[in-house]
Amino acid sequence: MGLGSSLLQPQELVAFKKLPSSVPLDSIEIPEKSENRTRTNFGWLITLGIFVLVFIPFMGYTLYHSNIKRIMVGYDQCGNVCGMKNEKFDGISCSGKDMTNLPYLHYTNGHDIHSPRNCVAECPSGTKPVNGVCVSSTSNSDSSVTNGVSSSQIQPDLPVYLNSVVWQTIICALLSILVSMGMLFLFRHATACLVWSIIIICYSAFIIASVAFWVLSASAQNEQQQYNFRYAAIVFTVATIILGIVFIWFRKRIGLVILLLQEATKAVFDMPQLVLIPVFLFFTLALLTAIFVVVTLYVWSAGELVPLNNGQNYYYFRPSSIAIFTLTYNFVIYIWLTQFFIGIQYMTIAGGIAKWYFTREKSYVHSPIATSIYNSFKFHLGTVAMGAWIITMMNIIKTLILSLCKNAIVRAVVRSILEPLEDLIKYLSKNAYIMTALHGQPFVKSGKRAAKILIDNLGNVIAINYIGDFVLGMAKLLIVVITILISMAIFAIAPSAYPDQSNLFPYIFIGIVALISASITFAVFDTTIDSLFICYCEDRLINDGMEKPYYMSRNLMEFIEDSKKVYDKTNN
Repeated sequence: MGLGSSLLQPQELVAFKKLPSSVPLDSIEIPEKSENRTRTNFGWLITLGIFVLVFIPFMGYTLYHSNIKRIMVGYDQCGNVCGMKNEKFDGISCSGKDMTNLPYLHYTNGHDIHSPRNCVAECPSGTKPVNGVCVSSTSNSDSSVTNGVSSSQIQPDLPVYLNSVVWQTIICALLSILVSMGMLFLFRHATACLVWSIIIICYSAFIIASVAFWVLSASAQNEQQQYNFRYAAIVFTVATIILGIVFIWFRKRIGLVILLLQEATKAVFDMPQLVLIPVFLFFTLALLTAIFVVVTLYVWSAGELVPLNNGQNYYYFRPSSIAIFTLTYNFVIYIWLTQFFIGIQYMTIAGGIAKWYFTREKSYVHSPIATSIYNSFKFHLGTVAMGAWIITMMNIIKTLILSLCKNAIVRAVVRSILEPLEDLIKYLSKNAYIMTALHGQPFVKSGKRAAKILIDNLGNVIAINYIGDFVLGMAKLLIVVITILISMAIFAIAPSAYPDQSNLFPYIFIGIVALISASITFAVFDTTIDSLFICYCEDRLINDGMEKPYYMSRNLMEFIEDSKKVYDKTNN
């Protein structure tokens, strides 16, 4: 609980903020006012800008020599793309042909580039054009006539079926938003009941699964089935035991998780604009990912036409060294910018939460989100760029090391080491952003203070991260399950025009939409809880609840008093 010895002393906050030692703690403002902030780690923002600008000429060069149709459609044995006039390559006489009147590519042996492949005006018998390529076709009408089935009984193609259930699918997808909002209201008004229900139900499910797999293992028909069921039973049994130990060990700290969830929902309802931040992030990352994929495809299509070593006069496009460099550069920029935008979300939410937390009359908080956005963009983008680069470098190092590991066991061991390390770096960076949002200090200083606070409260940190994440993860899963169950009822009431057609695509689509809706709704919770916890720790550090009253809610105060009583009993 951090009630005993501490790595941090209250007076250290004065030195951390570079204030005169005579400044009393109760005069320190959290979060720092905009007029008292300065730009932090600005050089890293400039570095990010230069990094992106340097990429532009490489991208332009490769895009000039690219042709996306080489990937999307393919090319003949001389590198000519069907349906267009092609570029002539020096030393290759069969290249540069005008294939405008030959729009389809025909492979004589599947999609093997070592076999003859030619552009044709029409697809040969037994094939049909699909996206410019002749693929083998089978006639459904022949088989249906042979089996005496009328055309009205033929199962429709997927697009036809999906078109027949489009309005049901849209209604079910929109219902996922209502289910997410309903879950949010439950967290607001019945937090303790919901958290304990999720924990008990999920733990019961693990127990039932363990027993079921042991029973199935005992009644298996053959050795392979027995092995599979026994393996699953062991995995679920071990997981059940570990979860039981975790829940028992942290049973008293679950109270803090519940209180922080209550405070988080209260903050979200007081500042509903918070929910819009993950929405903007989602669309920003979707656009960034789309650009990354398109650029990657275009760059990959830019290559040198070289002969195949198959004894024939066949050619293929091999990516040039510039194209490979550009692809690598593109990947690094994508990871860096992704982490950069995620970091902006963290800092923006943290600034708004800090403003809300450290205001005694929370109903009179003035523009916390707008102020936080202003501070983040004017003063602290460099800090976010620095943290994002550290995460990017860790990602690159992990990718390089894993690519060098050829043995599957070695790869698994290395992955089990590097992935937790990467998660730790992301977590520390996130808390550095939160600390910067509170105090306006650079990345390294903020990271050090955040690390000391986290170590001081290690037990609570573990409980919040593991139990809190588990509860939120199960809540998201519950939203998906409820949405799909409602969808099944709607499809039963309003069936498709083809009731005999059993298709999972609508349910998959609805499930994905429900997961996205749940993730966006609860994305703000994760950062809100972490921000509240840092605010809670700073509040406890600089205030005593008597002469200097806490900013925290009465429930949190009572939790601290109860924790102090338990701590005093165990030490007397």
